[in-house]
Amino acid sequence: MPAVRLAARVAAAVAVAAVAAVQPPAQPLTADQRLVAALPAAVTAPAPGYDRDLFGAWADLDGDGCDSRQAVLLRTLEEQVTAPDRPTECTIVLSGTLQDPYTGTRAAVAASHVDIDHRVALRDAWESGASTWTEEWRRDFANDEDNLLPTLPGVNRSKGARGPDQWAPGGGKAAECAYAAGYAHTKARWELGVTDAQRAALIRLLNGC
Repeated sequence: MPAVRLAARVAAAVAVAAVAAVQPPAQPLTADQRLVAALPAAVTAPAPGYDRDLFGAWADLDGDGCDSRQAVLLRTLEEQVTAPDRPTECTIVLSGTLQDPYTGTRAAVAASHVDIDHRVALRDAWESGASTWTEEWRRDFANDEDNLLPTLPGVNRSKGARGPDQWAPGGGKAAECAYAAGYAHTKARWELGVTDAQRAALIRLLNGC
């Protein structure tokens, strides 16, 4: 796990003020909202030098023979059609049924037509702390399966590198809750910061979850 390479963690008073702007004081914060309030503050100016290649390619970090893309497809696609088994090698998913986590759309898909989205986008990670990481840390982040979701290509391209202050799922409240909670936990796990706008958006999305 990378050490904190950001500006100092946001002061408690600032966090409370940010929460108060979107959360009525009489309504207690949920555990996920408290997590959001405690996230470190990210520098608002974009960090220069981002390049997707700095995060490496899909990798097999756990040594099971499947890179992270294949592992996500195996875990999430239903009604799978797979290539013939190859002893000691990864099972290759050819097609299946995708329940898109952002829109709720259910569709039969070829595996090659499924995008694997980084819930916390790589550019977002770069601008909130990953620019100071080693190559190995960035590779591990890019292959963190808890931050990877299979999506329809159009949905993934619509989201792009935008964070919760600029984009939210269109699949209803359950999709918003899952996205905001997953985003916050990824940022906390990797000790990445959030901007004031991202913090406020996360608190709002988590209202009622």
